[in-house]
Amino acid sequence: MAVEESSEVAALITGILATEYAADQAAYPADDLTRLSVAYGGPGETFLVAEAGGRIVGTCGVKRDGPTTALLRRLFVDRAARGQGVGVRLVSAAIAHCRAEGYKQIRIRTSDHMTAAIAVCRKLGFHDDEQLQLGPIHLVLMTLRMTP
Repeated sequence: MAVEESSEVAALITGILATEYAADQAAYPADDLTRLSVAYGGPGETFLVAEAGGRIVGTCGVKRDGPTTALLRRLFVDRAARGQGVGVRLVSAAIAHCRAEGYKQIRIRTSDHMTAAIAVCRKLGFHDDEQLQLGPIHLVLMTLRMTP
């Protein structure tokens, strides 16, 4: 489901970053979380959430990153909901959105500590492209090239 504004989204993402990825927080500033509809409201963009039991348990944003490239952002799943396919469903929905919008490729940059997100993306056909060092943070850049 796409979402417009939600403090629950911000709480989920900042909570996961603070408790599980504290060393990587500098790579994920929270400026987009207060105005999701603005940050993810451009042409071809969206912000998806997964819900369970009436609460948000996962997120995935799609941003335009060039004329034919989308960037996945904010792929986070609540610890209690992991292992239930939430991440796969979110990324699959993002891929379907990107296909409908005519993107030719989708990229994601994630910390090497975010092994579950990396595994989900690899499972769905993303390939490692590059590794970047952002100060003490090691980023993995992955790409999915869309087929017609």
